[in-house]
Amino acid sequence: RDLGAEDSVGQAPSSEREIRRLLMEREAEAQALRRRLRAFSKTAHADTRSQSSQPSPAGAARSLAVVVSLMGLGEAFAEAGFRLPRPLVNVMGRPVLLWLLD
Repeated sequence: RDLGAEDSVGQAPSSEREIRRLLMEREAEAQALRRRLRAFSKTAHADTRSQSSQPSPAGAARSLAVVVSLMGLGEAFAEAGFRLPRPLVNVMGRPVLLWLLD
């Protein structure tokens, strides 16, 4: 997020202390999202392993490998004030990556 830009209530940070506080909040938010993502990845990986050892009945749905491209510099997100990588940008309460994995 551009720290010189306006915050969520429409006011630009007025001091170095305010900017540092905003930075700490954003870093804490990013850390929390990383923890959630790691926890989600571990459970998803465990589910995949348990399913792969069982034979699938005829006509059952099969897993599909998908690549979701979230590459680039994320300039549009940066202009909107986001400092997180695209997969971790919060959309409706969840990171984009979690929406894609559902």
